[in-house]
Amino acid sequence: MTHKAKQTIDDFPFVEISHSRVSYLREPGGGRSMAVNGSVTPVLFSYMPPTGFDFLGVRLSGHLIDNQALNADDFGGINGPLTNGVRMYATGPDGVETHDLLDNTTLQRNGDFDTFFTTTALLSSRGLGFNWAFPLLPIRIRNLSSLVVSIEDNLTTLVHFEMALHGILVGAYID
Repeated sequence: MTHKAKQTIDDFPFVEISHSRVSYLREPGGGRSMAVNGSVTPVLFSYMPPTGFDFLGVRLSGHLIDNQALNADDFGGINGPLTNGVRMYATGPDGVETHDLLDNTTLQRNGDFDTFFTTTALLSSRGLGFNWAFPLLPIRIRNLSSLVVSIEDNLTTLVHFEMALHGILVGAYID
């Protein structure tokens, strides 16, 4: 008769709490409010894992709030679709765009959020929450690479607009 060794907590896979992250996409100055004017020069918001780490993301979430009622063809309460919109893409270690995340299009209307994300109404008709979940397989942002959101219109009339990534940091691997 063989006896199994008693299992301890160290025998089960887990993630250290210190590696769990909810990280806002931020502009180079550290600000996270995407209610900015990117109509002349796009304003870039990004997340890059700390040096030496990859980030495994399970969800991108955000919300947009305005003092105006939200209609599907507007952006927040800004009348009509945006001219240029909001782009999302990935960059490699050299900072060059490697992959357009919105199939070569932009977010120009509130209705576009339903195309790319799961949306929920917040604050009556004056806000919109959105999630892009990766339940089966997390997205990987490699060491020195980043996820970028480019604001390419004037969004300063919005009350609030921001996005955050949810996931874990893991040691970077050399391919």
